Amino acid sequence: MRIRYYFRLLRDIIRIRFAKVKEYPADFLTLFITVPAYLLVTLFFWHTIFSHVRVIAGWTLADVVLLQAFMQLGFVFWNIMYVFPEELSDMIISGELNTVLSKPANPILYMMLLYFDVVNGLWNIPEAAVYFIAAFWLGAQVSLTGLLAGTFLMLLGVTITSVIVFLIESLSFWFGRTNLLDLFYRAYFTVVDYPLAVFPLSVKFLLVMFLPVAFFTTGPALVSLRDYPLTGVVGLFGLSLLVLGVWFLAAWIAWKAGLKRYEAYGS
Repeated sequence: MRIRYYFRLLRDIIRIRFAKVKEYPADFLTLFITVPAYLLVTLFFWHTIFSHVRVIAGWTLADVVLLQAFMQLGFVFWNIMYVFPEELSDMIISGELNTVLSKPANPILYMMLLYFDVVNGLWNIPEAAVYFIAAFWLGAQVSLTGLLAGTFLMLLGVTITSVIVFLIESLSFWFGRTNLLDLFYRAYFTVVDYPLAVFPLSVKFLLVMFLPVAFFTTGPALVSLRDYPLTGVVGLFGLSLLVLGVWFLAAWIAWKAGLKRYEAYGS
């Protein structure tokens, strides 16, 4: 019975998303300009950089474009499934969370479905496809098994990032708006474009444990390469699961403690 409820909710949300596209077609049509423009500018930027050097910290132009492909693929899943943590702070402050808690559903799953945006996520698929094609054309040596492993590692990286955002937004139970703390995870999207190898060791540790760039773009690009060792693949997966476990536990504790504070305040 509960599963049917979730499926009906998901169906209604998808209908609403497509209805908004029909209602505001001009906004939708602008994506035909902005999306290709962003893609071309990014490719031009990296082409310009590699016109002066052949390799950067062991990464070729094909490798970097492959990294960009996984980043766009990651945004597909982020925009479709994991946008909801960004809205949690506003829901807590505005009291909208009361509506969520009153539903006969798990509140986290309900919020995930509520902000499920298949339309926005689909826009990243053509971008990811173009980047993958460009990487292959430039000579990226990948295997089908590697691509599958890279995609799975990317999913773990997106999940870790979502959990971190959820933890930060949960602090609104105590501090109200978390705009300044939001800068912490927004910094993630600033460095996710670049290979982890270009940063010094101390920054690498930060980008693995606290801003998991390694599992969103760098790691997936590496494990998809044919010559990347199996031990490295296993190590990245093991480390990603460890990081996910630590952040998930912290987020769960914050969420449960925050709910008790929220319900006590509401009563």
